[in-house]
Amino acid sequence: MAQGRIIFSLWQNDNIPTTELTRQTALGKATLTSMLNRLEQSEYTVRKVVEKDKRKALKGRYEAVSKEMTSLFYEGLSERQIDEFENLLKHILSNLIEYEEKHK
Repeated sequence: MAQGRIIFSLWQNDNIPTTELTRQTALGKATLTSMLNRLEQSEYTVRKVVEKDKRKALKGRYEAVSKEMTSLFYEGLSERQIDEFENLLKHILSNLIEYEEKHK
């Protein structure tokens, strides 16, 4: 039982980073995160963000905003139109890179 391994590890050594908990429980990071979410929702555990881990919190926020903006940009376009548009952008980028290489 994965949750049992997590609770046992935390019982022995509270306030450990998730990377260490991953090692101790021999669980994959995705599995561990999912289990920790469930344990936290059940109020068996509480996660604390360490000062140096604030970057990770910002990453999640950035990804959410990025996803929202992408939805806004492509609203009303078909998958085919989106693919065509992105291919055109890739072509333009390739042209710019080629130009830059020639004029160094």
